[in-house]
Amino acid sequence: MTQDELASLSFAELRDRLQARAETLGHTEDIDLMEVMRYLTTLEDHAHTPDSVDALFHLSRNFFLASWPAQTNQAASLASQLAITLEQKQLLCKARGMEAMSLCDLGKFAESAAAFADVWMLARTLGDTQREVLAILNVG
Repeated sequence: MTQDELASLSFAELRDRLQARAETLGHTEDIDLMEVMRYLTTLEDHAHTPDSVDALFHLSRNFFLASWPAQTNQAASLASQLAITLEQKQLLCKARGMEAMSLCDLGKFAESAAAFADVWMLARTLGDTQREVLAILNVG
């Protein structure tokens, strides 16, 4: 997809396509992940919505499944920052979990542990016991 094609999609449509791609391990419509990354990272912060933050999360999942830890971390970190700006704690919890896993893959174990601790505390605040257990187990 070109930048123009990406721009013609709503953030919800983009999120849904990225989610479907991750859930089928890339066996759906071919989306150039790096092109999506360029598109989402060039948007002004004020242009982002909860759907675009969720799209970034699903982009990071796709990178994680492709074993691209640096790109996973970049997408998850941006999703975390934007979730904070938009005050979206549930999205922040998801994004920080993916960030924690990518930091571990990058060998940044202290930063990964701190991110997992953030996920645990956020999950506890949100009452999300499943994510809380995953954070304790350092799974995301």
